[in-house]
Amino acid sequence: MVESMDSWDVRLARIEQRLARIERRLDMATDVQVPPTQASIAADTVTITTETGMRFTSLLGRTSLVLAGAFLLRFITQSGSVVPVVGLSLGAVYALSWLWLANRSGQERLSATFHGATSALLSIPLIIEALFTFHILTPVLAACAITATTTAYLTVAYRRALRTVAWLTVIGTMAALMVMAFRTHQIALFVLPLSLLALGTTWMGYSKSWRWLRWPCALSLDFLMLVGYRLPKSESSGLFEPFSIPIAQAIALAIPALFLILFRIIQASGRPTRLFAYIQGIAICAIGITGASVLTPIGISSTWVALMALLISAFSFHWSFSVPEDPQAGRLAGILGLMTLLFSALSAQNVAAWGLVICSLLLLALARSYQRADLHLHIAVSLTAAAFFANLIVWTAKILSQGPMGPSPEWMAFLPAMAAGVCYGVFIANPPDVMHWTERAARSLTLLLLVSGICVALVFGLFQVIASLMTASVAHGHLVVITVGAAASIALVLLGRRDTLRECVWLSPLVLLVLGAKLILIDLRSGTELTLFCEFALLGLALMVTAKLRKKTVPPGQPLEGT
Repeated sequence: MVESMDSWDVRLARIEQRLARIERRLDMATDVQVPPTQASIAADTVTITTETGMRFTSLLGRTSLVLAGAFLLRFITQSGSVVPVVGLSLGAVYALSWLWLANRSGQERLSATFHGATSALLSIPLIIEALFTFHILTPVLAACAITATTTAYLTVAYRRALRTVAWLTVIGTMAALMVMAFRTHQIALFVLPLSLLALGTTWMGYSKSWRWLRWPCALSLDFLMLVGYRLPKSESSGLFEPFSIPIAQAIALAIPALFLILFRIIQASGRPTRLFAYIQGIAICAIGITGASVLTPIGISSTWVALMALLISAFSFHWSFSVPEDPQAGRLAGILGLMTLLFSALSAQNVAAWGLVICSLLLLALARSYQRADLHLHIAVSLTAAAFFANLIVWTAKILSQGPMGPSPEWMAFLPAMAAGVCYGVFIANPPDVMHWTERAARSLTLLLLVSGICVALVFGLFQVIASLMTASVAHGHLVVITVGAAASIALVLLGRRDTLRECVWLSPLVLLVLGAKLILIDLRSGTELTLFCEFALLGLALMVTAKLRKKTVPPGQPLEGT
């Protein structure tokens, strides 16, 4: 019996040891972190999505209640229960209160967006109704009201980074301004708030990276100015009320200047100018300057418009030379300066040739001082425009089509050619180590102007000599043109033997091509057998001589340039 009791004690001790080991294992198992299962993750996601949906639905319901309150105020006002001024004032306070709540929403971006969007949907139509339905606001007051309202909404949107509110404000304001401008026929008045909106969204587009926000504003401004300043002049008295015509012209010129100043400020702040600056800068300069020029018969003179446009061009070129560390901004400013220079020439065509020649020579001096070879093409384009205004291009076309019959051109026609000769001499005296295509194009264009001026002068001079010796006819005039052109093509190839004058070799085939087209299309109908024999012979000799000279000019194994 004693032995059996001892065996039971041993068994109980073993059982207690096993229970102790089991308890220790259970304690260790409860300390281990169990990873979340897919079911728990899905449950959390469903909870978050549900909370967001409930929040969104709640905000939609609140917006509906806000709109219901707005319609109640409208009903009270239209029923005559309150004076329209009081009703509209209450509506304005009601709408702006929700903007104040949007600004006070803090980090709750969704709530702030709903409050701001609802407020914008209430405020902008309220201004239109005050102008057209209740006739409380005049067009001037309506323009001031929508400017102040839009400024407030965009300020809140900018501070709280509410892109949706900014988009709704911009779209609503543009639509309201278009409606008010075309219904009141006072285009210039509503161009002002639209220009401020375009300038503001341009700044926001660069500072907040809201790049697409600036495009609709800029395009709508361009459209409204283009329509307003291009309508018939008989309607202009109504289009620009309450401003006078000179003030309307000043507005048209001030808007491009403000855009260029803004682009300069943006570039100076370290933000790169982008494609928008190229497109909008050129478009607004073209529309503004030409729009002011259209009104010169009934406003300020074309000379004053040209001078103000020239100031804008000078600002652009100053910007171009003041940013050597940013070549892209310098090129943009140079293009804008060239465009405004050409538009200023269109405004004062009587002195355009003189002005463009002087500006081209000034640009040449500045390009050399600042080592800006990229401006050579601007110089060549300016000289080409000067040749157009001085009628050098017209005289060149005349002798090709009709011959040197009639009066000779005045010396003023050769002024752009002389300036082109000066510029070309400076170009070839300072050849770059590596020539960009813009520099090559500038050299070729200035050389073409120089050759055109020399050929026109030689044709008229030689024809006057022949006319003094014999009775000269149209056929003799065409023969003189072919003779001078053939000699010019040979001289160009001879000059092109120098490495610094390679564009002369390229220009020679162009001269021969023009002469061949003239001979076939024009001279065959008006020439005699003897003059046609001489013309074909001279053209053939010129073709053979230039081909032989070009072979000697090009090293063996190298392709012929210009072919």
